[in-house]
Amino acid sequence: KLGFKTMDALDPSSGMLEKAKKKGLYRNYYCEGITSEPLNIPKASYDVVTVVGGHGPNHIKGDAVHEMIRLVKSGGYVCIVTRRENFERMVDYKDTFFPMCDRIETDGKWRKVVNESCPFFPGVEGICLCYQIC
Repeated sequence: KLGFKTMDALDPSSGMLEKAKKKGLYRNYYCEGITSEPLNIPKASYDVVTVVGGHGPNHIKGDAVHEMIRLVKSGGYVCIVTRRENFERMVDYKDTFFPMCDRIETDGKWRKVVNESCPFFPGVEGICLCYQIC
């Protein structure tokens, strides 16, 4: 319906992937988490990488954005949506995530397209980040 033709799923939870398989939406199902280490997926494989709710306690580490960048074609996007409070309060992100994103932009690897508040859950402010890969 939305124009997406080919999508892959990446999740460290086999149970979640089993539920996704029942919907038949994805081409490939990767049962692993994303880190700064390269996945067994060729570079520049995707037009877009999206992460929703993945930046929280015991979830994706901030430096995994380097692998996200590797996976996306030049001109493509990395989009992250999560609770704003996670980036403001959690030790894993609060003083390091945005400076790292700014350094990546200064290094010419991506450019910020969106950094704005969005709804997440009722009563919970979210943040939507979108970067275009250079």
